Amino acid sequence: MARSLAFVLVCAVSPADADWALLNLIRHAERYADKSITYLAPDGKDRAEYIARCATAKAPSLMFPRPPSALLAGKREELTGHNSTRPWETLHPLATKSGLRLDNHVDFQDVLGFKAYLKTLPSGSSVLVAWEHKMMGQLAQAVDPEGLAPAKYPDHCDSEWREPEYTMGACYDVIWQFVLYRSPGESWRAKAFSHLHMGFAGRGSKCAEAFEPFSNPGSWPLMEEGGVSMVAPGMIPACALGFCSLLFVLGRLHALLPVQTRGTRLGKEPLLEKSPSENYILVC
Repeated sequence: MARSLAFVLVCAVSPADADWALLNLIRHAERYADKSITYLAPDGKDRAEYIARCATAKAPSLMFPRPPSALLAGKREELTGHNSTRPWETLHPLATKSGLRLDNHVDFQDVLGFKAYLKTLPSGSSVLVAWEHKMMGQLAQAVDPEGLAPAKYPDHCDSEWREPEYTMGACYDVIWQFVLYRSPGESWRAKAFSHLHMGFAGRGSKCAEAFEPFSNPGSWPLMEEGGVSMVAPGMIPACALGFCSLLFVLGRLHALLPVQTRGTRLGKEPLLEKSPSENYILVC
């Protein structure tokens, strides 16, 4: 299926002593509709393996221009006995494959705990967080006071992966990516937000979309040195402003939409419905 793409490049000028980090926020992988089953469904386990394989690939990608350096899974333990392990299971294969510690101490409703965890991250961190989707809007607001990200997680997505009929909910393929910035003594704040897709297409599927190798513009010079042509109709050259490569995003930025369109379903359609070809927006 042919798909339209929008590329947004944001290059911000900030003090030299400022800290930067990259936060990828995802919903846990596919679950069963039966609420008494608190672990991942088979497709969810396959997605977890896909994440592990693609996130540890040697080539940089849009989701990980640099290798992941921190992993956090929301914890859910209730008096009712509903102790979901799904976020932990989603990231456990990646933790095993990469050797990274998988933190699992923050309760899924503890937004302040989430923010406190982020505060401990050093500059240059590349963190992947798996959580309950109902809380992701509140997690986003903790680092996004300007409202770049949506207020709630979507219930419909433009994804090539068709959700299994047995599961509950949707949009398991979505990535909310934030480029975080902080001045000395301050908390992390989002400088840019992007709505991406993992590109999961079932067991054994190749790394695609945000996981596609060399999909981040900072890697284009590396490919050119290796003799791989990156020239395509309408393609803009890579931005040479260092960390700006982390701000190259697919889809659309919520903050760029007119106010009257913000109530529409999430996806790329509002920006692209007038043209089936690639679109490029450069903001420097």
